[in-house]
Amino acid sequence: MSLDRVDVAEIRRRLMLSQGAFARRYGVPLPTLRNWERGKRRPDATARAYLTVIARDAGRVALVYAGAPAAALTRLAIRELRLALDTADREAGAFISPDRP
Repeated sequence: MSLDRVDVAEIRRRLMLSQGAFARRYGVPLPTLRNWERGKRRPDATARAYLTVIARDAGRVALVYAGAPAAALTRLAIRELRLALDTADREAGAFISPDRP
């Protein structure tokens, strides 16, 4: 996805959200979202960057926007790091200790 052109409707559909649900979840005014999707307006550079981040990690953006506690975000990051490390170990053929949390 290019920062020059962001397909807002495609991002929203991929997340299976209505316009209203997307607007509420990510703090975008509904009339603005509708104007973007109808091509009446284009997101500015800041909005395009925000939409690109939503497209890449919608769940985390929603958590942060909703004011998730830092501990919840930390647990999420640790879980993803463990998954990435385990995947790398498997791909390298390394032994994974059974007592690894």
